[in-house]
Amino acid sequence: MIVASIFGSVTYVHAEATSPPTNSTILAEELVNLLHLEKSAESLKTNIQRTTTAIAGNTLTRMSPEIRERAEKQSNESLNIIFSAMSWDKMKPIYVSVYAETFSAGELQVMINFYKTETGQKWIEKQPHLQAAIMQKSMGVLGDIQSKIMESMKSLSPALPATSSTPSATHWP
Repeated sequence: MIVASIFGSVTYVHAEATSPPTNSTILAEELVNLLHLEKSAESLKTNIQRTTTAIAGNTLTRMSPEIRERAEKQSNESLNIIFSAMSWDKMKPIYVSVYAETFSAGELQVMINFYKTETGQKWIEKQPHLQAAIMQKSMGVLGDIQSKIMESMKSLSPALPATSSTPSATHWP
């Protein structure tokens, strides 16, 4: 369903992109290029792969080798499908369209002027580090929440297995 929505969006944006570009569209594309959003998209892809691997690692270690191999293969195939569908060639028109629809030509020009400054370039340069630091610190909060949710679930349903138990391979499809 999500992938269908993504493909529908790409088709819609591609149809829009064939119309003559407006001043806002031209400025939005300049801004998207100036912001190095392609590099940010690649960084996001890497973070998704790392996060998926880390999350799957905990689960996969409890599986039999045969099931672990199938699960890893399926996970890799799914990621490849997602990353292919969301390649930069397909995503850039979406970024340009959203920026052009969200900001006026004047606002886009002001942002372009800022990001061309030394301070603007420093902000762009440091943005991946900021995002990674925020994500890392957020994971601590999410870990705390996860343990609280698990404790809450155990108190609601004593039949649930303890989180530290190792399920047998028969519990996995």
